[in-house]
Amino acid sequence: MMKTRLLVFLLLPVIANAAPARFGAQGTAGGQGAAGNAAEPGTQLCDGTGNGPGAGLGMRAGTGPAQRRGGGAGLCQQQGTCPLTTITPVVPTTLPGAELIYAVEEERVARDLYLTAAERWSLRVFERIARSEAQHEAAVTQLAGSVAVTLPVAARGVYATPELQKLYTDSLVLVNESEVAALRVGALVEESDIAELRRLAGVATDDGTRAVLAHMEQASTRHLNAFVRSLARFGESYQPQVLAVEDFVALIVPRG
Repeated sequence: MMKTRLLVFLLLPVIANAAPARFGAQGTAGGQGAAGNAAEPGTQLCDGTGNGPGAGLGMRAGTGPAQRRGGGAGLCQQQGTCPLTTITPVVPTTLPGAELIYAVEEERVARDLYLTAAERWSLRVFERIARSEAQHEAAVTQLAGSVAVTLPVAARGVYATPELQKLYTDSLVLVNESEVAALRVGALVEESDIAELRRLAGVATDDGTRAVLAHMEQASTRHLNAFVRSLARFGESYQPQVLAVEDFVALIVPRG
């Protein structure tokens, strides 16, 4: 069976013509909770918690950290930019060195494409997700360090893996073509990343590595949602190119 990563080369020429059903944005909510010193609207955080109205000691009104979760997603979930929680594997990773090198460079490709898109177009989603991709790179670099794998020197737009160099070069053409084309590249990259992370989770045999990959998949799912929502704002929709339709639908958070 062809690896997910190789499908991207075949799919890049067709993503501009994808015509799927639309998916919308996830709602937001401010946090509410007890204890504090004055009443203020909830401030959205990654998990929907925040500062909110409450009664302090002695029943005096006041503000303080809200302790209950808000009724919806926090702002970073809506934007697909919640920071990745760093998980340090207890034991050395069981992923092969070649897989680790490829995975690190794969994250660099995504980050570099998004940085270019952020510079080319006035869409903040690219800048935000580029920062998250840098966190993904750091997480995989940590795994590589656990088994003393030497990684290629990082340079923007330059990769030691020929396959990834071609992927970056071909994708860059679309990124510079239009905002919609750039967003489609982003959605395809994240969809492919999810499939690849699931594949790697099947290769790894230690719980530490699987936990890191699971957190990365969660973040990539938020990124995919962010790109799909951004396309919807342009009146465009995105059709799954890598994942099965039912798997894709299960990942997309509907509007409202």
